Amino acid sequence: MPPLHRLTPPFSALSLILPLAFCTGTPAPSSDSLHSHVVTVLGSVALTPLPAGDTLISWNGGRPVLIHTGHRDSAGVSAGMLRFDRMEGIANVRWDAHSHSPTSFDVRWLTPKQNAVDSLIISGVATSDQLQLTRSGMEDTSLVLPELPWAVADYGMEELLLPLFDGPPHATAQKVAVFRPFGLKWDTLSLVTSAPDSTWMVATWTEGEPEEQWRAAVLDGRHLLWLRRSLHPDDEKRPLEQTPLGREFERLHSVLAPATVPRAPQK
Repeated sequence: MPPLHRLTPPFSALSLILPLAFCTGTPAPSSDSLHSHVVTVLGSVALTPLPAGDTLISWNGGRPVLIHTGHRDSAGVSAGMLRFDRMEGIANVRWDAHSHSPTSFDVRWLTPKQNAVDSLIISGVATSDQLQLTRSGMEDTSLVLPELPWAVADYGMEELLLPLFDGPPHATAQKVAVFRPFGLKWDTLSLVTSAPDSTWMVATWTEGEPEEQWRAAVLDGRHLLWLRRSLHPDDEKRPLEQTPLGREFERLHSVLAPATVPRAPQK
């Protein structure tokens, strides 16, 4: 069992900081109130600071349910996720520019329990043909690397997929593998990319059972702008308002909207 760490006082105040507008049956929060409360949560409530970078919100039925941060640099991608029920994840994945594949990663998940926090830490190092894994409270293990292009990204951390979208657009579906550290499993995605504009592109992939299509708009290859999915058309992931990326989202919204509508996969 992963080691338990004592709950710190700021984290226990989360329910007092989040506005009533996040609760079912109340009006959706305004742009101003959402921005101010997200800043408060990120600055003083999260157990471990989320990586600096873009700030995005996942919405479900008009309600904010997840706060995300993400940053891509020349050596890889870092991402963080904070659920409004207090679960938090942080990931850092390093990539090799020559092979264009991950070389190592570190992932930490924090799940609150009564008077404590359950901490799961997973680290991985890629060799020529294996992924060597170290997990807190568990024996080390290794997995055979796939022959497909691959990435490391837990569910909800789509920012970590950004390097997979590099290169010329391809309308023919390409199989890619994604390692999910939390579940210690591989998923296979069918990916196509398009570039409607010189500054932004669209990545479309299908996965899951039942199969679902996801569409992501990406700005300059480094910023996730919008994520939408076919089985849950009311759900979306988009930048926090009043941020630089949020203003870019608003500026491009009219052209992004038709380009990112997900469709049910063809059988």
